[in-house]
Amino acid sequence: MLFSQQFFYLLIGLGVLFGLPAFWLFSRGMWPVMTEKSRAAASRGLLVNFLIGVPVFAIALTILTVGGKRGQVGGIIGIAVVSLVAIWGLAGLTGLALHIGSRLWPGCTGDEAWRALWRGGLVVAGVLAIPFIGWYVLFAVLLTIGLGIRVRMWFMRVPQPETQPFPAPVPSPLVTTGTVTTPPLPANAPPLPQAVA
Repeated sequence: MLFSQQFFYLLIGLGVLFGLPAFWLFSRGMWPVMTEKSRAAASRGLLVNFLIGVPVFAIALTILTVGGKRGQVGGIIGIAVVSLVAIWGLAGLTGLALHIGSRLWPGCTGDEAWRALWRGGLVVAGVLAIPFIGWYVLFAVLLTIGLGIRVRMWFMRVPQPETQPFPAPVPSPLVTTGTVTTPPLPANAPPLPQAVA
């Protein structure tokens, strides 16, 4: 194997390892409700998601095959459609990465919830970086699962995104009486004189 081929495979592996988790973090940052819906769909069984995604994957391959037989314009249209379907499926895998990350690192909640997605994304990307099997077989399987997650999201209720708790307001040591604010008096202090109208 030539050095240029080895370098090419190295770049593919690095692109998968860094590109996909970054894409999934971008998806969570831009569309948090969609990410929570995809997480809920991913947690309901990978086999069902795979079976739901198979028809969508087959339609995309059919469009690519038919478009390639229609000449250069058909090939371009087929590649464009398949690329959009692939991006759509990869966006569905955001939920799978978040689900895996939250199961492996359950302590990542609240402000640290993005770490669960990042770590889960590294796990999924690491699976896809396995030479040859990960590049072709597992990529097709996970892409089909992502497509199934996206289709399944259409039939799910929208979960409420995780809200960040606000700190409780600290009571002021000053007592407000009308428009004048006075500090509280000790228990043994004499009463204040009342204003004469």
